[in-house]
Amino acid sequence: HLEFWHPAAQEGWLLALPQSLQAYWSGAFGWHDQELAAEQLEAQIERMVNTYSVDPDQIILAGTGAGAELALWLALSGTINANGLLLINPDGPYLRDKDSWSKVYDYEQAAERNLRGLVLYDSSAAYIIEENLDALRQELRQNGIPLEMETFTAPSSTGYPEDFIEELPDLIDRVLFG
Repeated sequence: HLEFWHPAAQEGWLLALPQSLQAYWSGAFGWHDQELAAEQLEAQIERMVNTYSVDPDQIILAGTGAGAELALWLALSGTINANGLLLINPDGPYLRDKDSWSKVYDYEQAAERNLRGLVLYDSSAAYIIEENLDALRQELRQNGIPLEMETFTAPSSTGYPEDFIEELPDLIDRVLFG
C-alpha cells in the first residue's frame, strides 16, 4: 500500500515502510512476534537516523491493522521514541484485552515525549471493537496523551479512507501539532 503513503514523501517527509522479516508463507509477512518486530524496527530506524537527517521530535509511527497495534505498542512501551501515532483500523491482541494495557504501556514516558495520536477506523469493519478504542482514548487522555478518533467507511478492500491520499499531509500535521 505504498501508494497511500506517497504524499508524505512528496511533502518532504522521510518515509520508511518497513517489511517484516516474519514470514507466514512465501510473499506474506506479518508482525506476529512483537518482541522480534521491535528488534527489527529499532535496527531499521537506527539505520535511517545514521543515514539521513532525522528530527527526533518529529517521528510518527503509523500502521494498519496489526501494524497499527504494533505502532501503538512501540510508542507506548517506550521501545521507539515516537512523538506521533497514525493508526488505521488498529487490531490485535493488546487492543482486544484492556486488562493488559497497564502491564505493557508506559504512559508516563509517552506523555513526557508529548506523544499524541489519531485513530482512523472503518465503522463497518466487524473486527473493530469500538468500545475498546473508546476506552483506549479515555485511558490515554487520563494519562496526558491526546488521542483523536475518526470513523470512515472504506470504499474498497484497501482498508484506507477514501480521501486518505489527499488528506495525509493534513493528518500528519494534526498528529504532530494538534
